Amino acid sequence: MKGLRAILAIVGLIIGVYLILGAEWLVWDWANSIIRPGVPWINWDKFCHEWCFYAPLFLYKWTCQTWTGPFDLSKLWLDLGLFLAIISAFALGYYARPYIKKLKE
Repeated sequence: MKGLRAILAIVGLIIGVYLILGAEWLVWDWANSIIRPGVPWINWDKFCHEWCFYAPLFLYKWTCQTWTGPFDLSKLWLDLGLFLAIISAFALGYYARPYIKKLKE
């Protein structure tokens, strides 16, 4: 049973790291879509007519009315990823402790 728990902890750690990387990628793309030449986000009229940002896999399209959506989604991914990575790392250390002690001997 502990072997299965260790595998679940490893999977949780991997998913947590990928959520963190996905959050960074999403914020990077979102910022680059706003700061690109020709679409000044200070000019709200031009911003609302020309700017849109698609969610990963084109599941949703953000417009100027919901322009903070990618940042909010990224923050959620980052928080979930950090929580999952920290909890999984502690669980992995707890379940792998006997095996590590055997290797030290």
